[in-house]
Parts: sequence; C-alpha cells; structure tokens
Amino acid sequence: MPRIFSDSITAGYHSPGHPEAPFRVLESAKRLTAAGLTIETPVLAEIDADITRVHPESHAESIRNGTFSDPDTAPHEGIDAIARVSVTGAVAAMRSALEGDAAFSLMRPPGHHAGKERVAGFCYYNNIAIASLASKKRVAIIDIDVHHGDGTQNIMLGRDDVSFCSLHQFPLYPGSGESSIDNCTNEILKEGTDGQAYLARLESALN
Repeated sequence: MPRIFSDSITAGYHSPGHPEAPFRVLESAKRLTAAGLTIETPVLAEIDADITRVHPESHAESIRNGTFSDPDTAPHEGIDAIARVSVTGAVAAMRSALEGDAAFSLMRPPGHHAGKERVAGFCYYNNIAIASLASKKRVAIIDIDVHHGDGTQNIMLGRDDVSFCSLHQFPLYPGSGESSIDNCTNEILKEGTDGQAYLARLESALN
C-alpha cells in the first residue's frame, strides 16, 4: 500500500473571491480514507536546507513577510507556515520512496509554477523541485497538471541529474511549454484529450 502524506492545515487558507481551492485536500483525503487507505501527517524537524537548495533566502523571507507580488498568488494569512508544511509532505514522500515505499504527498498550496525567486500561479515554494534535489539522486519528474510546469522547468533546466517532462494543454496559462528544450520535455495536449491518447503521449515522452 502506498504511504500518503497529508495535513489538514494545508486546507486552512482562503481569500474571498480567490479561485485557489485548498478544500481539495480535505475532499481527496476523505475519498482515500473511504477507499481503505491511511493518511499520515509528515513530521520533519528541519527543511530549511532543503528549501535553500532551490530558493534563495530572499525568496523565503518575502513569503514570511508577505512582500512578494503576483496577481494570482495571494498573501493569505499564515501562508508561509502552510506552504512549508506542503513542502514537508513532498520531502517526506521522497524519503519514503528512497526507502522503497511508494508514496504520495496530498498537499496544497501546489508548487510547479514557483520559480527560483518568484511566487506564481498559487505556488509559493516549488515542492517537487525541493524534494527532487533533496534526494541527491538522479530523478525524473513527470508533471501531469493541465498547465505547464514553468517554475519547475526554470529551476531544473540544464541539470544533468534531472529529467523533466510536462504533459499540458497549450495555449493555456502560463503560456510556456510550447516546445522541448535540453533536459525538459514538453508534450502538448489538446483540450479534451482522452485517456488512451494521453497514455500514448506519456509513453512516447518517456521513451
């Protein structure tokens, strides 16, 4: 059985009228529990070193102080602590995987639009980039969100220890990912792509 890491605190932020949907964490956790799976709350003593492998201290400070600026990414109350818990889930899942256990991090806010020094698209820290580099292993990242993982590509571009693949609809926010570059493979999908076509494109990308 896979280990699933989640924490209800990551559903505890919202601004009236803002489209971010942290409640998805709670709803997904309910469905997984109903299916007989166990949810674990990750406990890690220290993630600062993991975060600073990806983001400079000035980025973390701007999130702590609420001095960042992005029209889609709001300075929700307590978002720094919540975003750090979300990072913790990704790192815990990575460490579990290194021990041989399948693992999944069910957290918000998400991360793949966050660049080295910018928040964007509801993302504050780039969770997958942080977990990947914390592993100190060669890794493959497969981004299945409908939007291009521009922040992850920005961070991982040119690294010889990371292969990044994003399957996404284009044109669509954030307007990037039209073509592959270096170690970053971008597979463009049309709106309404069915499961069979999706899997075929995924297999092609992995080969």
